[in-house]
Amino acid sequence: SEGQEVANAAGRLSATGGPVQVPKAVATDSMGVQRAAAVTRNIPLAGDPLVKAAERTIGQLGDKAGEVAAGYGGGTVVGSGEAVRDSIKGYITGKSAETSSKLYNKVDELVDNTVLTPLQKTAEAASKIEARRSNAGISDASAVVKRIDEAISRPGLNYEGVKDLRGYIRELKDNPSVLPADLSGKELNAIYDGLTADLKASVQNAGGAKASIAFDRANRHYALLSERRESLAKIVGTNADAPAEKVFDRMVAMASSKSTADISKLAQARKAMGADDWNEFVSGVVGKMGRDTANFSGPERLQSSGFSPQRFLTSYGKLSDAGKAMLFRSGGNAELANHLDDIARVSTRFKELQK
Repeated sequence: SEGQEVANAAGRLSATGGPVQVPKAVATDSMGVQRAAAVTRNIPLAGDPLVKAAERTIGQLGDKAGEVAAGYGGGTVVGSGEAVRDSIKGYITGKSAETSSKLYNKVDELVDNTVLTPLQKTAEAASKIEARRSNAGISDASAVVKRIDEAISRPGLNYEGVKDLRGYIRELKDNPSVLPADLSGKELNAIYDGLTADLKASVQNAGGAKASIAFDRANRHYALLSERRESLAKIVGTNADAPAEKVFDRMVAMASSKSTADISKLAQARKAMGADDWNEFVSGVVGKMGRDTANFSGPERLQSSGFSPQRFLTSYGKLSDAGKAMLFRSGGNAELANHLDDIARVSTRFKELQK
């Protein structure tokens, strides 16, 4: 029965750490006992034992929620947000870049750097840029074309040279906020596209089919990583400088059942962070659930250390099933996730009785 499920949940919670003792009025399925408890609670002196027993249980639920949070990590919002921010930043600047480098290194091993490839597509892009400027009556030559004029005037560049030149242009176009005033972002993109085509031609000329296959694979992987990095940057900020509390709120929102939910982006963050940092984030989520520093009266006076079963259910209920699974079970802590389900089960009973 429902009452037995509550009692069983309390028993499972008591199996480790502190106990959770549920009053008979909470665990019973008898409407008569429940009504008698409701009447007795409001009788001076006679109702005190029941109120104290309920307060004890709520305090024990709060302690148990604290134990679960501590099982995941530090349990603070700021600490959780910092764990997300630092971990994702490390992934974007370190791990993902390292993976891409390994794939491109395989291409490097397959090409012959003595073979030269003319920058045909880059030269065509440069000619179109100058033609557009001339047609528009712009007397100044393109500053972008000036920077690659030496390269396109040569008979050709080896694979390493084309790759380095393309990397140089990419660094310029990826930092538009620091571009010199005479550099056009549109022209940079055109030259970059030309160099990309020439680099692919260089790989084919200097390494053949095997090198081309490795190069295409590295490019596909890089494109996926770039998309993922861009998505993750929206969580932590372009320069990973978003406030920790804001990062925390964004992550929780993605696990919710509201329109702001984004379980796929949450999964990307989970994959980027690793189990340890993920559990540190989750500890803050658990530590916040059911807690409030505000003063309450009426039914919510039955609380301890700011913990309220009703507030816990509200927070827990805002998370989608997929969000709960991702948050509480993907880091290898299924037992702690089960405790949260049991805390919710017991809390639901209190909520019904407090009506």
